[in-house]
Amino acid sequence: MNRRLYLQQVGVLFSATAIAQFINFLAYPLLSRTYDSIAFGYFSIFVSAASIVGPLACGRFDIVVQAAPHAQRFAALKLATVISLPVSLLGAVGYGLFGPEIAGMAMWLAALLFGASVLLIGFCFSGTAFLIKHEAYRQNGIAIVARVALTVAPQLLLFWIMPDARGLILGFCAGVLAQAWVIAWGVRRLGLRRATRRQMGALGRRYSQYPIYDVPSTFLSMFALYAANFFILNLYGAQEVGYFGFAFRLAALPMALLAGSLSEVFFQKAAKSFQSEGAYWRPLRFNLVVAGGLAAIIFALTLLLARWAVDIYLGKHWAPVATVLIILAPMMAARFIFVTVSAAPLVTGRTGWLLAANAVLATSMAAIFGFAKWRGLTFEAYLGLSSISTAILYLLLVAAIVATAYRRYRGPSAQSAASSAGVG
Repeated sequence: MNRRLYLQQVGVLFSATAIAQFINFLAYPLLSRTYDSIAFGYFSIFVSAASIVGPLACGRFDIVVQAAPHAQRFAALKLATVISLPVSLLGAVGYGLFGPEIAGMAMWLAALLFGASVLLIGFCFSGTAFLIKHEAYRQNGIAIVARVALTVAPQLLLFWIMPDARGLILGFCAGVLAQAWVIAWGVRRLGLRRATRRQMGALGRRYSQYPIYDVPSTFLSMFALYAANFFILNLYGAQEVGYFGFAFRLAALPMALLAGSLSEVFFQKAAKSFQSEGAYWRPLRFNLVVAGGLAAIIFALTLLLARWAVDIYLGKHWAPVATVLIILAPMMAARFIFVTVSAAPLVTGRTGWLLAANAVLATSMAAIFGFAKWRGLTFEAYLGLSSISTAILYLLLVAAIVATAYRRYRGPSAQSAASSAGVG
């Protein structure tokens, strides 16, 4: 493995994420002094629901875009796009039936925006996989920056005519549309080719384990990440969701984007290594060292600077955001490490393992919610219990991934050496 190239490619995505987050950080003081915590609460519910359903829109055939042979990449991309159409329609119907009412916005319009967001997020996932398969990291980086820039700019402008959740939601939809457009432009530049129904059918049959196992697995993973918004709305109200949602945007979302970038590069390198050598221990070990170091730095900075930074940056009326950040720091650091290596089982097709892991995480989150409702826990007590419990589970899962890779996928030379040492 060329470590220099690995770091260079991660650096491209990291730089794009850093630029995007810099834009966010410039906008947050303005957003926090315009929209109130209740507006952010309803906005967080909309975004959380879209972020749970959106990654499922392609039936997880966005992974197939990466995993399929190079000659079948166009058919995989088209299949993923076709699958996302009915899923987005169902998402719109579901939001229309069960979504919360947003003041000033008709439910049919909210449902339409939700369905469009799901469709665009699904395409962003499959299109990003296509670009990364071609190692077009720069194009993907441009898409990341475009999404953030064209989210916050409309949000700030729309406040003057929609000073509530509507302005935030419409800005979010504009940003997702911008990201999808940049990705589509990049795909066309790579020479998009036609794919027949027969080719897509063959791919669907060959990789049927992905929708069977990875759709529920991804749903449970996204549920574990975003379900707290719905739980907090039920337990405490929209204002607390707003505090939690802002803390998520300040720390958890940037960490998730960076972890996703590391995970995408790792999956590409690990899949390539496994196809050529039957092993992926070296890229896993290197990725784990990088992720662990970054997680430790972010964790320490959160504990040291959160209260001071929030007080100056957002204003004193957002002080509860700092408390949320400090309480959630262990969970965010552990999840960061887990996300960067969680694709390891997919390299060898062990989608069932990842499904079981995400089921454990989601069950734990739901159990903590049930306990908090039963015992009447305070907002801070609920967050603390959730953070510590989930962090422990994430680290145990990382340990299991590492142990499996070390035993089975170190490569022929390492395994032969270990066998010789055992015999001697």
